[in-house]
Amino acid sequence: DTMKKSLNNQFQKLGVEILDVLITNVHLPGDIAVRMQDKTTYQSKNMLQQKKQAYELLVLNNTQETQRLLQEKEQERMSEKEKFKKILAEGTRAHEQTKAETKKQIAELQERQRA
Repeated sequence: DTMKKSLNNQFQKLGVEILDVLITNVHLPGDIAVRMQDKTTYQSKNMLQQKKQAYELLVLNNTQETQRLLQEKEQERMSEKEKFKKILAEGTRAHEQTKAETKKQIAELQERQRA
């Protein structure tokens, strides 16, 4: 805005009014350009390092969560396996008991038939 006023003051005598100013190219002294470039480079490197750390933390958290879930599911699987073994053992015991009772009843019937 200040630049536009300054230019209008200079060109008003010629009947020219400046409505807008657009700077398309700037040449800075070498030391200023280097300092600005260094600052921009530092900021970019710093941001890259922060993103890298955030990524590594995310990978670590995901790995830990995956391991936790694997361990949890393994424990659930083992628990179900133990439940199945117990049910199977109870079923086998009941089956063997029924077989024994049946043999006993058959033997008693055969004994009665002989008597």
